Amino acid sequence: MKNKINFFMVLSAVIILLSCTREKSEVKTGTYSQFGGRMVISSISDPKSFNPIMAKETSTTRAIGWCFEGLTETDGVTTEVKPCLAESWQISTDGLEWVFKLRSDVKWFDGKQFSADDVVFTFEN
Repeated sequence: MKNKINFFMVLSAVIILLSCTREKSEVKTGTYSQFGGRMVISSISDPKSFNPIMAKETSTTRAIGWCFEGLTETDGVTTEVKPCLAESWQISTDGLEWVFKLRSDVKWFDGKQFSADDVVFTFEN
């Protein structure tokens, strides 16, 4: 029985490693040398949505987590909140007002500048 478990652990590791192939494009400090390519993610079921706001199950969040970024993110090791699309933020003393300063170096895929209007659109829709 122990040999069967070890076999399946090794087989699972090999499958995971083989699914992590990279295209020839390189990522260099936040800039891409080539657009396009292919990303392969294994999943036990199909995503139910591609809307990050409506995502409630792992099959969806795992697939779209690579496509969208938030104003902040949580460090997986320290659980501290870190900047992502927001450069910094301030919270009022009563906690009811949050003011985010957005990064100026963020652009959409078509080259348009990321703006506060984009954030408002996301929250309102």
